[in-house]
Amino acid sequence: MPRSRRLERTVAVKCARPDDVLAGRRLIKEGRYAARLRHPHIVGVCDVLQDGADGACRVVMEYVPWPPPR
Repeated sequence: MPRSRRLERTVAVKCARPDDVLAGRRLIKEGRYAARLRHPHIVGVCDVLQDGADGACRVVMEYVPWPPPR
């Protein structure tokens, strides 16, 4: 399970393949739009990363366990 050292919490990471530039651009755009949303049924975006060590684009989101606690 990925963990953010900076935020000190578990996160979910959505990645685009490094060899698919168009998918990377779409993912970054999606992450930027999602970061503007605030709703109890939409996970929050913590960060949008480009050009990592492998060249992939990533969106870092809050982790929501499934099934949700009752």
